[in-house]
Amino acid sequence: MKTAIMVTGGIDSTLLMYQMRERNAVMISVNYGQAIWEKQRDLILFHMNQLNMDINTFVELKIQYMDWQKTEGLFKPGYTPKEKEDIHTDWDTIPHSKYFIEGRNAIMLCYALAYCSANGIDELIVGYEYEKDEWPKIRTTRLMADDTSPHFLDTMNILALSGFSNVVRIRAPFYEQRMDKKEIIKKCLEEDVDLNMTYSCYFWPGPCGKCDNCLLKKEAIESIFEDQNERK
Repeated sequence: MKTAIMVTGGIDSTLLMYQMRERNAVMISVNYGQAIWEKQRDLILFHMNQLNMDINTFVELKIQYMDWQKTEGLFKPGYTPKEKEDIHTDWDTIPHSKYFIEGRNAIMLCYALAYCSANGIDELIVGYEYEKDEWPKIRTTRLMADDTSPHFLDTMNILALSGFSNVVRIRAPFYEQRMDKKEIIKKCLEEDVDLNMTYSCYFWPGPCGKCDNCLLKKEAIESIFEDQNERK
C-alpha cells in the first residue's frame, strides 16, 4: 500500500511523519500563498532530514485562492489577531471568523486526492484532531463549519469515490484513536520530536498567542508540565 501524508510543519502532522517513518510515504504540502509557507516548507524538510527521508518524496502542491476567498491575516506578514479566540465556550459562530477561507481544506484535499490518484497512492493521511470537549459539540455551528472535522472528513471520503481514476482513502489517525492535543504532544516527546522545530500558528511572524492553534498548544504543554510536577 502506498501512503501520502499531508504535512504542514505543525505538531500533528510532524508526529505522523515520525510514527510512519517506515512507510516511505510521500510528503504532500500545499502552498496557497500563505505568509508562513516558507517556514512550513523549511520545517518539513528539517524533519525529513532528521528521519533520513528521501527529499525527492516531498511534493509541493501550489494552488491559488480567489481574491474574494482571501483574508488579510493568512496572506499578509505581520498580522496579529486583536483578540484571543474563545476555544472552549463559543460554539455558535464559525471558527476563526476573521481569517476563515471558504472551502480552504476542501480545495486542498481535492488537489491532494488528484495527485494521489494520478500517482497510484492508496491512502492520504491527515493530522486532524479533536479536543475532548469538542466531540459532544460536534453538531454546533463552529464545528459544522470546521473544515477539519470528522463529518468533513467523511464527506471528502464520499467525494473521493467518484471523479478520480483511483480510489484514495483519507484517514485521520488521531480521530480514530480519539487523541487530543495533549496526547499528541506527549507522543511527540516519546518520539523525540523537537517541538521547537514545529510551528502551529496561522500567522507569520509568530506565534501570535491568540489563534486556536497557539492556545491549544499552550494549554496542552502547560497541562503536561503540571502532571509531571504532581508526580514529583
